[in-house]
Amino acid sequence: DGGYLTLLEPLHLIKACAFRGDEDRNGGYYEKTWIKLGDFVRKNLDSGYIALLDVRFVQTLSSELAKQLYSYLSYRFWLAVQRGRDYTAEHWRDLAAYLAASGWDSQWRAKERLASALSELKTRRYIDDASGWSGDEYVFKIGDKFVDELRNRLKAREQYQQWVEGQKQ
Repeated sequence: DGGYLTLLEPLHLIKACAFRGDEDRNGGYYEKTWIKLGDFVRKNLDSGYIALLDVRFVQTLSSELAKQLYSYLSYRFWLAVQRGRDYTAEHWRDLAAYLAASGWDSQWRAKERLASALSELKTRRYIDDASGWSGDEYVFKIGDKFVDELRNRLKAREQYQQWVEGQKQ
């Protein structure tokens, strides 16, 4: 099959929409712009994982690896919290694969290449100072910056739920 993904069912991000001033089906006009999210998007939002990435924070990171690790850890930390943990442990080979790193043929090389990015994420409080290597895995402990982002995600989820409830009325 050439390595291509096969889409088994259509993926609709938006199920319906209208723009203020468009004609509605009853001969009138829509008073406000609205969208109806597709099932895939709604299920993702209902799961509680609303990826509010702090773009300004990412832009201030100097290391490209730190920028990539930020988005990787954002989801991993969210999963950890769902499981009642304050950390995620990642094998150095999995990190190398995610970062599409070449030349990481040993843990020693991974440690060497990741050192400055990990230091930056600690300094910026995205990962806790207690984070570190344990065997072949790096144990990323959740830092204060992620906790702040999690609070913002919870607020966003509440806003989404209020919006949905308002649409049902």
